[in-house]
Amino acid sequence: TILPAPVVVTPAAGQQKVYGSADPEYTYTNNAGLSEFDFTGAISRESGNNAGNYPYTIGTLSAGPNYTLSIGGINTFAITSRPVVITPVAGQSKLYGEPDPSFAYTASETLQSGDEFNGALGRAPGNTAGTYAYNLGSLSAGGNYQLTLGGSNLFTILPKPVAISPNADQFKIYGGADPVFTFTNNAGLSSGDFTGALGRLSGNNAGVYPYTINTLSAGSNYILSLVD
Repeated sequence: TILPAPVVVTPAAGQQKVYGSADPEYTYTNNAGLSEFDFTGAISRESGNNAGNYPYTIGTLSAGPNYTLSIGGINTFAITSRPVVITPVAGQSKLYGEPDPSFAYTASETLQSGDEFNGALGRAPGNTAGTYAYNLGSLSAGGNYQLTLGGSNLFTILPKPVAISPNADQFKIYGGADPVFTFTNNAGLSSGDFTGALGRLSGNNAGVYPYTINTLSAGSNYILSLVD
């Protein structure tokens, strides 16, 4: 009896693909000095399409009836997570005191059929007027994707507009001192929320003088304007 010669086929190290791509042709060496032309068919791997490591199998590889092939070595085939860059849409904002909107974004890759994004983008903490950097928050497309944040766009909290209405019929007698000008506002702020005071156009002769915001302020989270 002439037995087939055993041949150990060792898949090359470092073979991989990105999730969603087609498998490459697997390369290998053998311990019998056979050339690539001595083989037909191809080695294979365990089934699966998710990111992870997959052991090789002999598949359809053959060197004819004179050889018995077996897989050697510890190398595995890797499916790596597909990188996706998430770019927050420019110009997103809210007024001070309002809840955050759902942050919109674009993705550099279209997800594979059946895959979807879950969760939501986040931002740096803070509730005062200003700009805030985005972060990935709870956004995920599952373990087959590696999300990173792209772009330089920021989320803006805008000062809330407050209309200041001077009270009617405020006056003084020529030669007297101006009173403290009183007013109402449309934001429900109390008198203790304000610093400074309303003013008026300069002049001391009898007549009518428009009011000015002067030094009145409710802090940087509000932008004050006068209404008639």
